[in-house]
Amino acid sequence: PIMQQLRDDTHALHMQAEGQSLQRELIHGDLPKCLFIAYLEQLFLIHRRLEAHLAMLTETLPEAGRVIRPYHFHEERLRRDLHHFGRHSESVQALSATTLFLSHLDDNAIRNPWALLGVHYVLEGSKNGGRFQAMKVRETYALAASAGTEYLDPYGDQQRALWQIFKDDM
Repeated sequence: PIMQQLRDDTHALHMQAEGQSLQRELIHGDLPKCLFIAYLEQLFLIHRRLEAHLAMLTETLPEAGRVIRPYHFHEERLRRDLHHFGRHSESVQALSATTLFLSHLDDNAIRNPWALLGVHYVLEGSKNGGRFQAMKVRETYALAASAGTEYLDPYGDQQRALWQIFKDDM
């Protein structure tokens, strides 16, 4: 099944990502706020580009619209998170790694648009752990409710159910 293939194909990368110092520091409450904000800024750029491509994908390939739901679009959540921290999303500059990734997204949009679903899968799947990250971020930076963490925990108590729907749709 496609979900098993995606999980198997991304397992090593998943483990590598979780082992990165940023992720470890985030979950342990050791990440300086300025680095958390910079992380959100780069995610904003990635989501803005990916979501533009996904919107086009659903227009040109209706089958994709059965997987990609409007609530999967996180650009606005990231914009609100950045605004909470006093940042303007339109002034965000891409780091070199982000620029390379954006180019990768653009290339896939042209050469292999279905590959965008793989990226979408990884980012949606990150919301499972994002709930725990959000709790730690709120504690670490003394944030109220979802302020600054909408992206990490967009679905709240509906996370598990919405992830199951996503898996079934895939």
